[in-house]
Amino acid sequence: MPATNYNFVTPDPEDEEEVSQEITGSDLNPALDISDPHRGASFEFSAMSIEVGQAQAVSTSFAGSLVLDGLEDSYNYANDILEQSQTIEDESDIVPYYETIEDLGRKKNGMLYRLSPKCFRDQQPHYNPLEVVPYLDDRVGYSEGQQVQVANHSLDWVVRKAYLHHRDYQIAGSYHIKYNLTWANLLSQGRSHCFERAQNSRYVAMALESFQKDLFRKRRENGNGNINPLHLQWAIVASSMSVQPLHILQSSATATTDNEPLWKIFKGATTARFHRFIHVNAFHNEPSMEPEAWPWTSLIYAFLHYTYELSGDRTLIANLDCDEHGNLSNIVCYDKETVPYHSRQSVEMAKAVDLAFSKFVDQHECNEVCEHVGSVNLK
Repeated sequence: MPATNYNFVTPDPEDEEEVSQEITGSDLNPALDISDPHRGASFEFSAMSIEVGQAQAVSTSFAGSLVLDGLEDSYNYANDILEQSQTIEDESDIVPYYETIEDLGRKKNGMLYRLSPKCFRDQQPHYNPLEVVPYLDDRVGYSEGQQVQVANHSLDWVVRKAYLHHRDYQIAGSYHIKYNLTWANLLSQGRSHCFERAQNSRYVAMALESFQKDLFRKRRENGNGNINPLHLQWAIVASSMSVQPLHILQSSATATTDNEPLWKIFKGATTARFHRFIHVNAFHNEPSMEPEAWPWTSLIYAFLHYTYELSGDRTLIANLDCDEHGNLSNIVCYDKETVPYHSRQSVEMAKAVDLAFSKFVDQHECNEVCEHVGSVNLK
């Protein structure tokens, strides 16, 4: 089909006047007002051919001349494109595309399970190890680092540095992988132990939020009076406490060795300087060195008492660490009426739970924060 040539010329000034009479100022962009003698634009097109009936335009050459405020800029788009296409890079600088693909030699993979949080709604919410907890699962990659030497851990426990690769930047980052070597000999491979720990941390995180809100509300005298400086200080320090995230990792068979279990704890990394404030044999284990460096001491023991009463004397925090930044980790909870599922057939575990509740009542020392939040003296 023959091509049709179109020539575009600048409109005649008389036509401009006719157009300007029909278009009002509100309809016309002032920046493009052709009636302004100080603003103008002229375009010259040459040798442009458009094939009629086809949705494709081919231009053999295009030269545009733009005049704006007396300045003239010339563009030749065809020549620019041609120059770019003729640019040849030095072969020594070329890197094949496959060299940029990530090396998976040190990356392992598995399924990451994250328990969904919730808010307390009951009058006496307690930890329920048999609760059906919704969770999210993701196939993830992770890299393991060197082993971390942790005090107060038995030789069966292994803790390693790890980095989690995840599409969500709030989840990706540095973690600690933790597992017990004895889990590799169990049929469950540590599944129930890992989920039990994750549910413990989930419950304590919810209880801590309730504790922090109560302290904030009670910063004023009688609830609505003047702010008490000491009570305000307690609320501020308590707000810096947080429960480290704890997820469950089911590693693939190719990512584990013979002496490693398939299920592992994936917890947020803490600093090397920490103190175990609570464990099953000592419910009042204050730091002996530099006590002034641990402003959370009184708050942690008041929180232990608070959680116990919040649950109707049914839930007990039996293990808790806190690092120098106020991050709580290694949390273990006991329910007075239910033995942990992984030890449901163990008579020794049932006795250990009963003994822990008795020791807490005997060893706990109420402090000013306990009294402030309304906890009843256990003695």
